[in-house]
Order: sequence, then structure tokens, then C-alpha cells
Amino acid sequence: DLSLSEAEQSDSVVSTMQGDFTFDGLTWRNGRTTFYDEFRMGLSWGSLMNHQVPEPSTFALLLGGIFTLGFLHRRAVKKAEKSI
Repeated sequence: DLSLSEAEQSDSVVSTMQGDFTFDGLTWRNGRTTFYDEFRMGLSWGSLMNHQVPEPSTFALLLGGIFTLGFLHRRAVKKAEKSI
């Protein structure tokens, strides 16, 4: 049954390139969650975690960093304007 799960794995990676990504046993498709049947695919949680797909925590950290930088930059600009 390994060849089947390998084919399905590559399928999910292809669909990832088209805007879906897979993590934690769920498949996100354009904002909607569909249940990711890992048992049918014969995947363990470990191999799901090692999927070559960005995890939401990565996105959250990236967005958080960008927002924080923007906020600090804005504060610095305001301070500079006051001191002029």
C-alpha cells in the first residue's frame, strides 16, 4: 500500500503549489478545511510533520514579525517628527 500513499502524497504537494497546504491531518483548500484521511494514506503523524509544506506557525511568526517591525518603525518615525 506504500506506492498508493506515495502517489497521494505527491498529489497533495502538487495541490499545495496551487494554494492548498496540508498539516496536522487537515487539508486547507482556499480557506476551507477538509479532513485529511491520514489512515487511508498510511501516514504517521511524524511524516505529516515532515511534509515539505509550510506550517501555520511559520506563517504566524512571519506575519507577526512583519507587523511588529511595521509598528516599531511607525513609532520611531513619530518620535523623530516630535523632536524636529
